[in-house]
Amino acid sequence: MDFDKYKNKLPYLPRPAKPTLPKNPTPEDYRKHADDMEAHAQAVTEFLKEMDKYYAEGKRLLELFKQDVLADVGLTNHPKADKAYGLAWENGHSGGYSEVFSHLLDYAELLKD
Repeated sequence: MDFDKYKNKLPYLPRPAKPTLPKNPTPEDYRKHADDMEAHAQAVTEFLKEMDKYYAEGKRLLELFKQDVLADVGLTNHPKADKAYGLAWENGHSGGYSEVFSHLLDYAELLKD
């Protein structure tokens, strides 16, 4: 099974830095800061839109992984497929998709007997 297929290829963006005022600001500094804050608000809005896309793609890939791995181990229509996948995820996700697959393979053997 090719686990690279499930990696999110969208960039994980850094949050835009919030502008700060210099020490002992002048009136011009305040005007510039107000403009910088408006630009920052727009940048944060764009950042959040892009991160929503990133997380939606991650969710889509995770669901695709679940469907593919259940099919691969022969549990697609099994009544306990979701429970087995949940246990495999709980016990293996810290080790990556291959570890989840390994656990699910073990559980599938038990369910098929």
